[in-house]
Amino acid sequence: NLAWLKMSKLKSNTPPNATKRSYISRKSYLEPMKQFAYKFGLVLPERYENEQLQSAAFELLNGVYMKVPHAKIREFSGLENSFNMWMHVVYLHLWCLFVRLRQEGRDGEILMSAMTRMLWFDVTERLKKIEEESNQSLTIQKRMKEYYNLLYASFSLFDEGILGSDAQLASSLWNLVYSNNPNDIEAWHLESLLHYVRFTISCIDEISFNTIV
Repeated sequence: NLAWLKMSKLKSNTPPNATKRSYISRKSYLEPMKQFAYKFGLVLPERYENEQLQSAAFELLNGVYMKVPHAKIREFSGLENSFNMWMHVVYLHLWCLFVRLRQEGRDGEILMSAMTRMLWFDVTERLKKIEEESNQSLTIQKRMKEYYNLLYASFSLFDEGILGSDAQLASSLWNLVYSNNPNDIEAWHLESLLHYVRFTISCIDEISFNTIV
């Protein structure tokens, strides 16, 4: 369910296990300017006002929070219902979006930076609320450092996994998502999440930046 991106015109009849496309494949049908930028490593200039991009970043992050089917993902992936597992699912969907946004030059960078900044602010506030309600010291600064390191480690390993075989992506998912999950895991749990990731990447890859913004 990709309603969290508000893509009403999205047509995705391809079954989850029928695609292994990554964001690199999109190079073949980018307009000439983008192809030139990819080839020579250039950063494209902004096409949108900063206010538009900041608003889009808020809507996208809120969509990951509110419209991603978190409960269903936990169910078919065998994940624990906890704050830490929620963070892992959020990271996974942010990465799926960032894979697409990397194609958009400076605008994409602004969006990714804004979403990341909003994420850290929100997580800090959530931890403060949890600490207040539980009457326990969560050493928020230490926890935030751990979440920060985990985010960038996750993105790096997910990048390696999505460009490789299913075995490589499964290894990345296992190390980053399942390593701290206390639930009993069957092979089909991991396979389900793997297909979900590839399907989501493929669907987002087809969406125009105008629609995203």
